[in-house]
Amino acid sequence: MKKLPPPRTLFLAGLLIALLVAYAVVAFVRKSPTQQAESPQVAQVETIPAIPETAPVISLDAKESNEAAGSLSTWLVRKGNEVYLSGRLLNAIRHWELALFVDPKNKTAELKFGSGGAELERRVEDEYIKGLYAFKFLHFEQAIGHWEQVLRLVVDPGHPKYKEAQNGIAQAVEQLKRSRT
Repeated sequence: MKKLPPPRTLFLAGLLIALLVAYAVVAFVRKSPTQQAESPQVAQVETIPAIPETAPVISLDAKESNEAAGSLSTWLVRKGNEVYLSGRLLNAIRHWELALFVDPKNKTAELKFGSGGAELERRVEDEYIKGLYAFKFLHFEQAIGHWEQVLRLVVDPGHPKYKEAQNGIAQAVEQLKRSRT
């Protein structure tokens, strides 16, 4: 019996294929520079349009494929940077991780992904400790708020702080019930 790859790998592979197709479609439908110069009143929007039903079939040789992967990876890093600057660290990390998946040799993506993960761990630890202090000083609602933030930051239930935050919330809720009766 053949062993299937992990679901995360399948998801990332599917997402990669979808992004490559979307990237190719955008490149295909993009106006030429002379057409863009003739219509300056049209704002440039950097969204990926829906893939038309009659999307062209694109075949790439190895060199073109590597160039497309590098370009897509660079785009993902840039988008990750934009998302990070808007305050959405988890989404930025996902962009950088996908950039690494597309092009494992992308050093910028590797650096951003590593530093983003370290910052995430630091934020998780800070929120968890704030919850402990709030609990210690009988500010149970504040403790719950901090621990809920830990759960939002740590999406993996296998992470040690995830379970600790859940336990802390349960204890704080119990203490709130006792104090109200």
